[in-house]
Amino acid sequence: MATLLKIYGTVQGVGFRPTAYRIACEARLRGYVANTIGGVAIGLWASREEIDAFMSRLRAELPPIARIDAVVEHELYGPAPQSFTIAYSNSAPQRSTNVSPDVAICQECLADTYRHPRRIGYPLTNCTNCGPRFSIIRALPYDRPNTAMAPYEMCPDCRSEYVNPFDRRFHAQPIACNFCGPHYQMGQSAKYDDILNQAQEILRHDGLLMVKGIGGYNLLAMATSHKAIERLRTLKHRPRKPFAVMVASLAEAQRLVELTEAEAATLTSWRAPIVIAKVKEDVLLSCQRWLCEVSGGLRTLGVMLPHMAFQHHLLRRIKEPIVVTSANRHGEPMITYDDDALDYAASYDLPCITYPREIVNRVDDSVVRHIGTTPQLLRRSRGYVPDALRVDVDVEGVVALGADITSAWAFGRGDDIVLSPYIGSLLSADISPLEASIKSLTQLFRVAPRRVIVDAHPGYSSADLGRRLAREWGVEVVEVYHHHAHALSVMAEYGLHGPLLALVLDGTGAGPDGTIWGAELLRCTRSDFQRLAHGPYHPLPGGDKASLEPWRMAAATLYSLDGNLMRLPAPLRQAIGNERIDVLEQMLARGVRCPLSTGAGRVWDAMAALLGLCYQQGYDAEAPTLLESTAIGYEAIDPYELDNDHPLSLRPIINGVLADLEAGVETGVISARFHDAYARGWLTTVVEAAKREDVKDIVLSGGVMQNVRLSSSIVEGLRRAGLRPYLPFKAPCNDGGIALGQMYFRGIEG
Repeated sequence: MATLLKIYGTVQGVGFRPTAYRIACEARLRGYVANTIGGVAIGLWASREEIDAFMSRLRAELPPIARIDAVVEHELYGPAPQSFTIAYSNSAPQRSTNVSPDVAICQECLADTYRHPRRIGYPLTNCTNCGPRFSIIRALPYDRPNTAMAPYEMCPDCRSEYVNPFDRRFHAQPIACNFCGPHYQMGQSAKYDDILNQAQEILRHDGLLMVKGIGGYNLLAMATSHKAIERLRTLKHRPRKPFAVMVASLAEAQRLVELTEAEAATLTSWRAPIVIAKVKEDVLLSCQRWLCEVSGGLRTLGVMLPHMAFQHHLLRRIKEPIVVTSANRHGEPMITYDDDALDYAASYDLPCITYPREIVNRVDDSVVRHIGTTPQLLRRSRGYVPDALRVDVDVEGVVALGADITSAWAFGRGDDIVLSPYIGSLLSADISPLEASIKSLTQLFRVAPRRVIVDAHPGYSSADLGRRLAREWGVEVVEVYHHHAHALSVMAEYGLHGPLLALVLDGTGAGPDGTIWGAELLRCTRSDFQRLAHGPYHPLPGGDKASLEPWRMAAATLYSLDGNLMRLPAPLRQAIGNERIDVLEQMLARGVRCPLSTGAGRVWDAMAALLGLCYQQGYDAEAPTLLESTAIGYEAIDPYELDNDHPLSLRPIINGVLADLEAGVETGVISARFHDAYARGWLTTVVEAAKREDVKDIVLSGGVMQNVRLSSSIVEGLRRAGLRPYLPFKAPCNDGGIALGQMYFRGIEG
């Protein structure tokens, strides 16, 4: 009996073929295994029982990164070979396979950089279980000629490892060593030990360092150096936004932050993301200055472990936390090209460490925060992209452009949705990074576009690009409303079709009535939605300026309640000045440049300004982030009373906040009371609507749902009420998940 097994999933560049080869040889089977554009093909001349036993072992012994999504059997013709072999890859056009994300260096390869005869001090060491994948691939199938390693011919020793089925580097495409691979360079220095010594000296003497990472260039600084962090913030135009720190080990991370078992598992996983966790109380006291400078005054900190050998080697010498952040010009994506990096380094007088292997696909660090035991992605990039999300509908050839503020796009292949890496903000109107990503990945995955999905917002740059691409491709454009897409992104993750309820809390999104939405309860299916409730409308004085200057929202909120600004807190008045406040009050009275919005994010802005936490935002969502951070540690706090007839009314909450401020109540207590009251108001509204609409499924989405206290409180309350809440975890609940929702819209089918 001869059978061809076509295997689809994450099966290239992850040690799949070596595993299949080993199992087949141990079972004395005859046949072959080969990469194809569609996945992996395994030909077996064996009995039914032998084939079933082979597949059972293969599934049980898969490499850690591999994933089988589907197996299709066909008859195979021809004479039986004498043995089992790894055949040459077939490049005939077919449906493309999943590509593995980049994988943090494994412990075996890291150990090899200290003891392996040809790899001592070789930082680009890898094997079939680790190393670059997505960042270096140009075309499928995943074979060395189709990667950035093509220019580097293997030395005889690497070649012998590559062809040895019992070697850890069997068919590891980026295989290299000191004698045949690319090398690190720093100016004129190419000796690795000297480079590490120079890097250590620069960082220890308050300097900044530019280093080529796996998916782009990074800037490094000692986290404890006031001078270095100050310069870094100036260089990046980042006055207060938190930086993440890299530490040498899990033990070092646990000295800084409180890590649950689940958080520790995510931090040490092969994906190696940034994990946001609560700073330990004793650390807040003992490291207050440097920690405050790095974290932007938050009680949380983003921590990460090394994912490249160079980072391990450097931290082993320094033995202190370092800040690792993307190297980019203001408003532009992370630098990937060597020439651009050298120009950037020269512009700012930065020492630069590089290596000549090209970065084909840009990937930033991913960012994760846990809700309970589950990691929630805030930024989906290195380690997660381009993992596909399987859905229960056909999305072949659909391309979704996402949104503008947190840009990420998506495309479909059969019933798989592939989300792009995080692109960044498009508010600068430069859409070239988004366009370049679309053209690169549609070519890599051989996507034949048949439909383009865009946000219904009339002013989105991403939507303009989508319409232009649709004209070039000769396909139709479909518009999906922003908040429906937020709901659909969660529905896609869980395979929900509705009817269900969706609570979407975010900052801004165009509503079909022409107003600005942002706090909505919707009754949804995949094809349409009905608005059942919404947060109170408030004016946005100055339009977009209101989201940049939270004091404007504090004034607008009070004006909406009182018709004047008499109760505006004295510290806010002193900080802003009566003249600017008087002008704003006149704008509100006349309704000049004051569009209305229900945005939950703007409510958070108003509260942060009333509490004196943030009057002008230094980065996106600074005010809400500070407000949430301030409430950490105040768990058993009574929330403010609500209007039982109008649970979404902010009047009783605002009155309570102002009374507490007047009484000198601690800011953390006020923030906690606000959080819990706001959650309770929406919980009451959702539970009543669920009974009225006779539904049990409730999806929760929108950027404000990144607030762990708020989302956890709503989820727990919904469960107590006998409902089924769903939070997104595989894609961000912020605008980084919008493209996923657009892909799931029923209107794309047919």
